[in-house]
Amino acid sequence: MNFGKTTILGVIGDPIKHSYSPFLHQGAAAELGLAICYVPFHVRADQLPTAVAGLKALGVTGFNVTVPHKEVIIPYLDDCDPDALAMGAVNTVINRKGVLTGYNTDGLGFIYALTKYYNEDLVDKRVVFIGAGGTAKALGVVCLDAEIASLTIINRTLEKAESLKDALQKRKTKCDINCFKTDTSEATEALSDADIVINLTSLGLHESDSLPVLHTDWMQARQCFVDVIYNPRQTQFLACAKAQGGRTINGLAMLVAQAAYAFALFCDQVEVPFNAFFNQMEALDTQS
Repeated sequence: MNFGKTTILGVIGDPIKHSYSPFLHQGAAAELGLAICYVPFHVRADQLPTAVAGLKALGVTGFNVTVPHKEVIIPYLDDCDPDALAMGAVNTVINRKGVLTGYNTDGLGFIYALTKYYNEDLVDKRVVFIGAGGTAKALGVVCLDAEIASLTIINRTLEKAESLKDALQKRKTKCDINCFKTDTSEATEALSDADIVINLTSLGLHESDSLPVLHTDWMQARQCFVDVIYNPRQTQFLACAKAQGGRTINGLAMLVAQAAYAFALFCDQVEVPFNAFFNQMEALDTQS
């Protein structure tokens, strides 16, 4: 390998040791025969401005952005893709001759995983979000664009859910958007009526976590249940849904698909290398 011509990529976040991104990008690059080095950078919140300036000065070709920096990084970039601005979050940054431009591939990854990898149609579906954070906004934008019938946002604090609703309604969608607090009968009714229920909270990352909903009596076999968490593969939320006979989908394929979209941006490729990245997912499943 000619290290002088190696493309340097990376990911910034806090924490960062758990990230699958280096494994996915490095493995896909090797399969594609590309000289790429993908580095995880542990960047604390107070280090973000300096870290972004440093990566820019070093000429790093691009980097991914994970929690807690996706939303707060935008002011430190030179430009931002309109869809990323609409989502209010960036997960991919490209350095083009010293100009840092932010993108968001989370929504694209979600849509690809759900509709192409799992063949789950979104058109005219009643969708419920559990959680109203940055990921919810990114997925909300693409769900509205996918022509869902309705979107209900359930959150512990109603104000945050309503803030997300206001932001999404700027898309001028015809989709009916409602908000309810988690601990209300209206929330339970919306969950019971839903076709697709998506957990967008971090509840489920640890065995000791409580469920993101108060109870699971409303779960039905006809429903599809999605959790954006990919490690562990089966959260308590998905385990409960599976016990009721529902279809369950974890966040791994979404992670892989968004990484493939980001890689295409890094390498300035029109064709997204899905096969190379999903081959890495198979390797992950073999190791787990």
